[in-house]
Amino acid sequence: MKSVFVILLSVTLFTGCQSTKKQEDVVTPVAMSHTAVMGISAFYYCANNRWPSSIDQIKEYEVQCKAMPNINVNWSKLKSISNYTSKPNYKLTSKIKQPDDNLIELSSGQIAPVCDGNNAELQSAYVNMYV
Repeated sequence: MKSVFVILLSVTLFTGCQSTKKQEDVVTPVAMSHTAVMGISAFYYCANNRWPSSIDQIKEYEVQCKAMPNINVNWSKLKSISNYTSKPNYKLTSKIKQPDDNLIELSSGQIAPVCDGNNAELQSAYVNMYV
């Protein structure tokens, strides 16, 4: 009987300590957008022999060419929280506000891709997260 009481007490304490409110995942959608933008930018580079000059230009290229059609990018959110530079290499930095008001910085970039026909091979691509 004593062991049943200990098990019941343990289960009660364990479940009582868990929060029933899920914390919104605000980082994953932005990280997925960074990955998509890296691919779209590489295809743009191969088509134009230069990096796109802005997030808007990356979006326009994606709408026209559908380089990454299976990835859903929230372009307005990405533009509002991000800084994009294209010289000398592509770099995208986003500041993501967490529900607890802490900021996470997500940074991605790459050097010129290797272009082969309709293919773009990313070079020195990275995604870093700073808490």
